[in-house]
Amino acid sequence: MEEKNNIASVPYIVYESAMARNERTFKKMWGALILLILLLVGSNVGWLIYESQFETVEVYQEVEQEAEDGTNDFIGGDYYGEAEDKDSNQEASEEERADTEDLSDL
Repeated sequence: MEEKNNIASVPYIVYESAMARNERTFKKMWGALILLILLLVGSNVGWLIYESQFETVEVYQEVEQEAEDGTNDFIGGDYYGEAEDKDSNQEASEEERADTEDLSDL
């Protein structure tokens, strides 16, 4: 029971002044939080406006080329060119054979 009697008491005016300081601190923190949220939204809107000023243009090139050794590359502008599959040459040669068969019948 003696421990309960030794409780330190804080005067009411000290407690009241500490609460007043905390309230001012919380108001400042809320103001800073709202300001940071507005700045975050504003910066995102700014980037969206900035990026919407540019237009993406894609250029397509159709190139025909021939190669005797089977390797065929296209280099022009940005290197995105590819040769068709090697099997496509066999399909073309089958069409040529069909054309020559028709001529042999004459």
